[in-house]
Amino acid sequence: MAPYLPLYITRSDGKLEIQAKSRKKEINAPTSDQLDNRPDAKGNVDYFKELELGDAKEVDWRRKLGGMLVRETGGAEHTGSNYILAALPENYRLYERLKIGSGSSEISDAYLYGHPQGRKKRYRSPADFFPHLLWLATDENGDPDNCSCKFCAPDDIQVFDKPDKSRPPEPVKKAEPLIKRENVPAKPPAAGTKPMVVIPSRSNSQDKGINATKPPASKPLSGPTPLPPTYLHPPSASSKIKTANGTSTSSAPAS
Repeated sequence: MAPYLPLYITRSDGKLEIQAKSRKKEINAPTSDQLDNRPDAKGNVDYFKELELGDAKEVDWRRKLGGMLVRETGGAEHTGSNYILAALPENYRLYERLKIGSGSSEISDAYLYGHPQGRKKRYRSPADFFPHLLWLATDENGDPDNCSCKFCAPDDIQVFDKPDKSRPPEPVKKAEPLIKRENVPAKPPAAGTKPMVVIPSRSNSQDKGINATKPPASKPLSGPTPLPPTYLHPPSASSKIKTANGTSTSSAPAS
């Protein structure tokens, strides 16, 4: 396997502690109760522990983040090489949550702490954190409004008025169709009449994009009977006229 080339992130907005709404400083990490690894009355254990630099899961995070960062910002000269973050951005720390049941079943999940909005804004995966990492690595102004991660740019929340429970709900009226349809069976055309619109039957060739059915010929308008043609020069006896059925007949002037 090719060696991993280190990438260094020189800017960070990570915070080890923040000022809570109560104006008290709060550690930007799991609480002391969450760090307690003592089993409960049933023998189950559920606690957080910090992953040190070089831990297998911590290395996996840095490898995935390095690869995504190079694919997003690097050029063709970087293809074929492996990359890894030399370290997570400053003051960002990775914790693992371990759930161990009395039957020795174990579940572990990793969470990244350090976002300046506090411990509740934690990232659950490298893909979850990558938009924030990309902003740290590319935005020269360092404006959080330019970050597209789920904490810096959450989806807009629509606020609706709370329903008045004291009033009974109004019955929902069924919407009337825009076009009224009457349940009258269609009558077939009378014998000896021609419909105004003819829809040709569908054939296999039409399914293949070939229109095999010719539209019906339009009926000529009624009018005065045309006069016989007048010849400026009488046609010769050998002149031919092509009929509708494709045969040629000889014509000569009437004597």
